Amino acid sequence: MSKADVREPEVAPEDGEASVARERAGRSRPTVLVSDLRAELSSAIDGAPRWLTGAGAGLQGALLSLVSVVVPVLAVYVAASAEASGSDSGWLRAAGLGTDLWLLAHGVPLATGGVTITIVPLGVTALAVFCAFASARRSGAPTRTGLASAVLAYVLAVLAVAALSLPRGVEGGPSVSRVLVSAGLGGLVVGLAGLASGLAVRPDAPRLTTALEPVRRRVPRVAWLGAGAGLAVLAGAVALGGIVLVTWFLAGQAQIAQIVASLRLDALGGVGLAVAELAFVPNLAAWAIAWLAGPGFAVGAGSHFATTGVLGTTLPAVPLLGALPTPDSVTPTAAWWPLSLVALGALVGLVLRRRLGDVGPLAALGAVAAAALVAGIGVMVVVGSAGGVAGPGRMAQVGASGFVTGVAVAGAAGLGLLAVVVAANGRVLARLRRWTGAGIASWRSR
Repeated sequence: MSKADVREPEVAPEDGEASVARERAGRSRPTVLVSDLRAELSSAIDGAPRWLTGAGAGLQGALLSLVSVVVPVLAVYVAASAEASGSDSGWLRAAGLGTDLWLLAHGVPLATGGVTITIVPLGVTALAVFCAFASARRSGAPTRTGLASAVLAYVLAVLAVAALSLPRGVEGGPSVSRVLVSAGLGGLVVGLAGLASGLAVRPDAPRLTTALEPVRRRVPRVAWLGAGAGLAVLAGAVALGGIVLVTWFLAGQAQIAQIVASLRLDALGGVGLAVAELAFVPNLAAWAIAWLAGPGFAVGAGSHFATTGVLGTTLPAVPLLGALPTPDSVTPTAAWWPLSLVALGALVGLVLRRRLGDVGPLAALGAVAAAALVAGIGVMVVVGSAGGVAGPGRMAQVGASGFVTGVAVAGAAGLGLLAVVVAANGRVLARLRRWTGAGIASWRSR
């Protein structure tokens, strides 16, 4: 008998249960339980309605950012207070302080010491936006229903926390309606920014151009391209403000070190102060935009920081404020800094002119107007949200005018856009050449 005639006995294929049992036999019991739990949770989430999945993502984003703020405050309290183990009221005060800070980051005014604090810690706001972004990217539903339910859940979560904080926050301060309206609007802005961007980057989400196509069809092409250029100008202005802020920190290192030494903080106090100051670093970047644009900003009544000069008063002993410009650090050349916004507009105008193609001067002017309008409104929101009431007395005036700064940025960047998009428009140049040629010919014929 040849080897070809010898057949190995056929093995019957295992059914599904047998293969699962065989796989389980090679693993430990805890591993099997964890795998089964993950499989059940995954199937339950995948089978859930879109609105329920979106609501879960929105609620998760709100709670994640709240915990990220409250837990460090509690940790600092536990490490700093010797009475933490014997008093529950201290824990409640620490948790309330973290909750108030989280609500303040959503624009909810805080009443303390007979003063209503309205300045928004933009660093905490950025943390809340990031938590919403991460939650939506991980477990959100990239549909209109999923986005709407996620934002609604986020807003309701902020409203619920604000309502629970009303007995402490309203006494001697803002009214109930103001607190709830601020909580609703702040939750809507923060939640929409974070959740929408998180859903947009999910692998199963439609492309951004596809999602915006219904809006794009209803907006003229010139206005659409101009709005995109305006967003680019806004991003550039924020970047320039960050650069200016870095130069302030480098120039004010000695002053910052002197303030830190005068406070005589221990290691824990220094860490706590540094973390608290990080919440307001974006505010200083927004003030730098106002300084760069020309209007300047104030840190207390009677003070004014601008490229044309500094009118300073006694500032609180906060190391972060030691980076602000001093009368000696502002040179006459600083008055030329607003030209950087004109250069920014010119750079954005080069890209805008290429995207517009061969259009008439009126269309080019419309694109420039749309870009300046979007950039100005964006700067108004950023700079306006970075100021407010930061304390009693002189600290009731902190920050810059969002409206004036927005107009200044729109005007400066608009000049650069006009020079590149309109003045250098092909049809405008052709007409100028014809008029110039006709004028020269007329002059020669005389």
